[in-house]
Amino acid sequence: MCSIMGFAGDSITAEEFKVYFDRTISRGPDMQRIINIPGGILGFERLAIMGLHEEGMQPFCLNDNYLVCNGELYGFRPLKEELKRKGYSFKSDSDCELLLPLYELYGTDMFKMLDAEFACIIFDAASASFIAARDPIGIRPLYYGYTKNREIVFASEPKNLVGLVEEIFPFPPGHYYRNGEFISYRCMTEVKKTVDDDIDTICACIHDKLVAGVRKRLDSDAPLGFLLSGGLDSSLVCAIAARLSDKPIRTFAIGMKTDAIDLKYAREAADYLGSKHTEVIITKEDVIRNLPTVISILGTYDITTIRASMGMYLVCKAIHEKTDIRVLLTGEISDELFGYKYTDF
Repeated sequence: MCSIMGFAGDSITAEEFKVYFDRTISRGPDMQRIINIPGGILGFERLAIMGLHEEGMQPFCLNDNYLVCNGELYGFRPLKEELKRKGYSFKSDSDCELLLPLYELYGTDMFKMLDAEFACIIFDAASASFIAARDPIGIRPLYYGYTKNREIVFASEPKNLVGLVEEIFPFPPGHYYRNGEFISYRCMTEVKKTVDDDIDTICACIHDKLVAGVRKRLDSDAPLGFLLSGGLDSSLVCAIAARLSDKPIRTFAIGMKTDAIDLKYAREAADYLGSKHTEVIITKEDVIRNLPTVISILGTYDITTIRASMGMYLVCKAIHEKTDIRVLLTGEISDELFGYKYTDF
């Protein structure tokens, strides 16, 4: 993950902007860059995943247009070759560098063309205006608000905006912002047709899409790891990745010493897959000691959110401190896609 921020106006300086932007430096610990542009200020904090060298640092610039993007473009390599044939050249191996050429070619129609998860801010030189967009599911976070002078500000987390704007709003997924309007480019809840295939055909299609989804997420210049609970979702992701990989994948599980049922099933799955498996053992004291940090990161006192996030925080913290892994794949969102008790309505 990276952190982005954009200020459309001139009522603060880059130094003042930095005070707010520094609140999310943990999202992009590799490098920070803040630039003044004709219409305001853009900032980027980088966690390098694709194009690990400094040339991949943002903001990117093309013909006086500027871009910051926290995102991942899937299948970007063939698209990059296509853009090269159209006369574009690139300074880095970053997938996000493709966005400005695409914007130059297609304008805001670009967003509905992307196979990506992203939150981005573009400064359009021709109109001297800011454009922002977020992926259709809302995987990458983006928030916005208005200063007392009615200047719009975009940021990856609400904490960047606290004290800077009067009220903070989540940027709607599947929308882009332009000229004061939020415009829907894709609605994930819209049903255009239904499928009447038999159950075997439907299951085969789900299988193929799941395999393709895991495969395209394995393309990374940084080391990959996998969270494994031993449950159906994470075990499926790990099984697909293990089959596609030419070496043992690295899996991680977290639990307490006593009654750690997840650790038991994760170990069984890891043994079956032949993964290089690591168990992160935590105590009650670890949870209590890290509680203020987790609450601060989440920006909420919601009990369910905190409970669900504690294990994730501690396992990621251990992976960050003890390994070189920069990218983790997990078995998230399947409950929401296929229905579970709390999604029934």
